[in-house]
Amino acid sequence: ADGKIIENELQVLFEKFLLLLPESRRKIFVMHYLEELSSREISDKLGISQKTVQNQMKTAENQLRNMLARFLSTLLTL
Repeated sequence: ADGKIIENELQVLFEKFLLLLPESRRKIFVMHYLEELSSREISDKLGISQKTVQNQMKTAENQLRNMLARFLSTLLTL
């Protein structure tokens, strides 16, 4: 039962994470992780440099990592 609760909380956390991202970063994140496009494909579709895509991905990944770390820290203190 606890596993299902944690799974649901993680889903909500992920949805909040996506909503907090700036639109352009969210679009890049979704294209890469949910649509499974490469940074080259994303850069071609959006008309931006591949380096910009990579930088935006790294920033989003760091934000997600920090959010998950705070969640897990809170979870472990309960």
